[in-house]
Amino acid sequence: MLTYNAAHFGADVVEKMDKKIKVIYQCESLVLSSIKAFLKSTKNYEQTENFVPFIHLVIKIRFNLEAAHRLLPLLKADYRFKTSINLQYRSCLDDTINTYYLLGFVVVDNATKRVADKQPSLGNELDILHREFLKSIFVIIESEIETAQYYNKLCGKTYTLDENTKDWRQELIDGNSHLYNSDTNTWKNNKEIRVTSSTLFDRLFPLGNNKIPESGKIEFIKKKRFSA
Repeated sequence: MLTYNAAHFGADVVEKMDKKIKVIYQCESLVLSSIKAFLKSTKNYEQTENFVPFIHLVIKIRFNLEAAHRLLPLLKADYRFKTSINLQYRSCLDDTINTYYLLGFVVVDNATKRVADKQPSLGNELDILHREFLKSIFVIIESEIETAQYYNKLCGKTYTLDENTKDWRQELIDGNSHLYNSDTNTWKNNKEIRVTSSTLFDRLFPLGNNKIPESGKIEFIKKKRFSA
């Protein structure tokens, strides 16, 4: 059967591609097996405060990598599937960066050499990431409303929110009041959220008081000297 790859590449190129795909597939199988074993081992484990998001991040990595793993064999017939696969890899990479970034805020008790029961610094960084999620939700909902208003106007209709959704802004704010500054009517900035963070991180925090860019997270990871 003539495939896209066979039609556009020489036999030697197709053979090399197939070999690389086989190696990657085998490596992914090993990684997925390890991830699944780890997640299974945490099933009945009592989590320390603010540690549950780490499990959620690993779960996200597992499913995105599993999706890429299922798509990978399609490359043998048509390399253009690389776009979809790369999106899954990019998501895995983003979650891996966030995992290492957050791990950098885990405080160990100097006396016992054990992870401290309370992790306010880690909790604050989780809150910063959650605040960014909330801000993006505001933009998405507002865009959806504007789009609905526009199309209704084209049809000669008037678009209005129903009773259950008209107060969505206030409901999101009330549900996350610890991240909202009622005096300024704005979401708290990074400095305000980190007010209870350990002074251990004063010189390590990524610069800025708003969204933490990926470059800032990577710089923090380097400062923490993670081997990975």
